[in-house]
Amino acid sequence: KFDFYSKYYELSTDEYYVGQQNKGRANLNRAFVSWQWRMTEQLTAVSGLHFSKSSLNEQFIVEPRTALRYQYDEKQTFTAGFGMHSKMAALPNHFAAVQDVNGEYSFPNKNLGLLRATHYVIGYENALRSNLFLKLEAYYQDLYNIPVEKDVNSDFSVINQDSPFTDVALVSEGRGRNVGIEFTLERFFSNDYYFLITGSLYDAKYRTYSGEWEESRYNGNYTANLLAGKEFNVGKSDNKTLAINTRVTLIGGRRYTPIDLESSIATGEQVNFEDQTFAKKAPDASYLNIAISYRIEKTNLSHEIKIDVQNVLNAQTPIDYYFSETTQEIESIPQLATLPVISYTISF
Repeated sequence: KFDFYSKYYELSTDEYYVGQQNKGRANLNRAFVSWQWRMTEQLTAVSGLHFSKSSLNEQFIVEPRTALRYQYDEKQTFTAGFGMHSKMAALPNHFAAVQDVNGEYSFPNKNLGLLRATHYVIGYENALRSNLFLKLEAYYQDLYNIPVEKDVNSDFSVINQDSPFTDVALVSEGRGRNVGIEFTLERFFSNDYYFLITGSLYDAKYRTYSGEWEESRYNGNYTANLLAGKEFNVGKSDNKTLAINTRVTLIGGRRYTPIDLESSIATGEQVNFEDQTFAKKAPDASYLNIAISYRIEKTNLSHEIKIDVQNVLNAQTPIDYYFSETTQEIESIPQLATLPVISYTISF
């Protein structure tokens, strides 16, 4: 069951307009069957079939998936996987009211098919110590049946949507591809502390209706995370604990299309350089989050008070840009400011 509503403000007329207003029902029913085959003492295969059925267009899809795991020795494991996946586009895309040249409205996107993807992955795992684990993965994702605007001059694809609302006619003829490698080093909690280091290098592209391959909005090229935590016993008894947890995140900047300032001023609204779709990259962003908690354990219950501060350093790195009709300048949208959250929890 869905009920969505969108409204936008037009500065030139100083009025609000309704973009979409829809209620109804939509289902994506899923089922799967899987089996495991111990091929040898070292090699195990897990295979299966995944079934999806959309109520919007009665599309029914059968998708095979399989994973192989080879235990090289007590510590080292090699893995490989293949799978086909599907999902429904955001519902507002299906119910977009599109205006034609005569001013008439229609709903051409109702029967959009499911978005499809084929995933390939290989991996390596190593239990370096009893509490230290290393994992490496490389992957390739082929995306197809992606809704794009049916216009050879348009670069619109749902892959790049910040908002699920649109007002253009779409066809499931777009494509996308993602390729990357991922690194994980994890120390499991022992001796009152833990840490987790992850990193990813990747490249993300998409294909428009005209067949051109472009940079994806979210092609930041890398991400890196460090999570760590330490617990301290407080007082003479063992039932009071002070915990400190932190997370440091580095993210490659999002892509954006440069804005033509002169044309924007002349027309009174944002005009982009359409031949430079997502050609520019915003600065890389960083976050430092810190959480401190104090927990008291009792026989039948526990109390915990916690303060969690997001973006402790209040970094204000720009993540996107827009033309301001008020200032007649190109303005930036910064990342979220410092956000403290205080919670108190009782567990029985």
